[in-house]
Amino acid sequence: MKKNHGKHKHNKNQENEVQTIIPEKEQTIQPDISRMKVLLFWSIILLLIFLSWALPKLFNTHEYTIERWLTLGFAIFLGFFLRTLKDEPKI
Repeated sequence: MKKNHGKHKHNKNQENEVQTIIPEKEQTIQPDISRMKVLLFWSIILLLIFLSWALPKLFNTHEYTIERWLTLGFAIFLGFFLRTLKDEPKI
């Protein structure tokens, strides 16, 4: 009878180990989302720098006109981007 009791106790320990492993895997997923957002932010910055150089040459307009519209687009993007950062879980 002691052997059965010991096996039952061993099964409870295995169940507890499984429960502690699952939350660790969930925590490792969260930083990947933040890395993607950082990559998105810097890719938008690089795109805006390229467009501020290329668009005046393509459309033969003044640089300040193009840069004003690009700055407006960046302000709108930054507003949405910061709003999504507000929803990020804190680590």
